Amino acid sequence: MALSLWMVAKTWQQCTTDGKLSCIGKESNYPYLGVNSDRERAVDYFKQHMAKDQRGDDWQDQCVMVKIQFTAKGVALYCTTPADNVRPPFPMLRKLCHKDLPNDEGIWHLLGDIPFKEIHDGEQIVTIFRGDLTVDEKVKLGKKVSESPLKKLRAAENLEKLEEVEGEAKEWKRQENCPLQDGGKRGLVLYMVVETEWVKAHLHLLQKNAQDQNNPEYDEFKKRYEELSEKHASEIEHEKPIIQLCKHGYKRQRGRWSIDLFESKLRAIDLTAERMKRRVLESQSYGVLAVEFSTEALAGALIQIEEETPKFKTRLLRAENKDIHCDRRTWSWNDATLPLFSPQVSARIERVTMD
Repeated sequence: MALSLWMVAKTWQQCTTDGKLSCIGKESNYPYLGVNSDRERAVDYFKQHMAKDQRGDDWQDQCVMVKIQFTAKGVALYCTTPADNVRPPFPMLRKLCHKDLPNDEGIWHLLGDIPFKEIHDGEQIVTIFRGDLTVDEKVKLGKKVSESPLKKLRAAENLEKLEEVEGEAKEWKRQENCPLQDGGKRGLVLYMVVETEWVKAHLHLLQKNAQDQNNPEYDEFKKRYEELSEKHASEIEHEKPIIQLCKHGYKRQRGRWSIDLFESKLRAIDLTAERMKRRVLESQSYGVLAVEFSTEALAGALIQIEEETPKFKTRLLRAENKDIHCDRRTWSWNDATLPLFSPQVSARIERVTMD
């Protein structure tokens, strides 16, 4: 799933250097470019944060509209790879979703410079476009235009007139920090600990054969599902822990807004044992669910917006670190169910071992 992000620059020369879009705040520990998922919002963002500092007549004519186009692989790489020299660790591309809002502002931060063109394993993953602001956009930023010429200028405009920025394509060089498999050639694997009771009830999600893929309602699964449902109906009376049953994925626990996932299998085991106040997790009671997202599925999850909370988080979101010196590499799945019954998402069970 591709992603287009927009920004208004004061001038083209001011926002570029050595074949790259250049970020602001390089002297700080958080250099970034503020971009938006919508062209109109990009103009509003510039008006709110930068227009008031502009001086002189017709400065709006010097402004440039910039579009940054990511392919699905570009989204997957930029949204999962930690930025250099940023503490606490953040992905190179992140959506701002830390506060409640009445409407989604669609603000993203690019942490660091970004090439006009970037390639990975022979595929172009980033392309930069530039163009002039429309008359209406200039007027929104305060340009004074009389009504009669304004109508003529509007009629002559072409909103789609953006030109691809020329430049030498740069090779992606951040493989060491990239959590994707084979340096980004394949998707991402995330881990979580599950009860063996859950595994028994959801084998249809873990067995990858034609029968399971094409018919999730097949008789064997229905029998297991009904048996476990009856068992848990009796356990409710005795206030025992209840396994959340779901035909198509892992259902989040009651009272939780998200599902925690980890880049490290060991981290998933350690944290679960810590939360349960146990030294070790018994292999007969627990297993590790390994969820592998294809590049396309990963890009979609990193872009799609959840609708349950006023924070407008992405479906899959890298959790913020409280400790600036330790990257916990934790992710949150912000939805009621983590879908596993999909051609682009596969799941398997691994043993609870520390090797």
